[in-house]
Amino acid sequence: MVPSWRSRQEEGNQAARRRPRVATTAGGVGSAYDGYFEFYRSAPRTLRLSGSTRDRGPFAWEGRVLRYILIIVYLAVGVFIANSHHYFSHLNSLTSVLSALLAVVLWPLILVGVNLHIK
Repeated sequence: MVPSWRSRQEEGNQAARRRPRVATTAGGVGSAYDGYFEFYRSAPRTLRLSGSTRDRGPFAWEGRVLRYILIIVYLAVGVFIANSHHYFSHLNSLTSVLSALLAVVLWPLILVGVNLHIK
């Protein structure tokens, strides 16, 4: 026989009465209900764009670290290529600074032969 909703609610109330009393931050002893949500409540679940509910744990940080390393390497190669094509030679105007920034970010185009000097 399936218990009714009311009997489940009463079971929950009995379980709450059986919980130990916890100390409050003021030094006194509060009811068990005061500390219940601090220690027993799980974090709210968020929707993931990938649809995966699996927790990746420590591997999530490894993916981020790898991404940051790849971005740094990409920009370092861009600085090297832009420097070798003289984009940093005279940075005395806004157009030369903008062409240097474009050259760092779009360095594969420089290797193909595109001139990114803004006139």
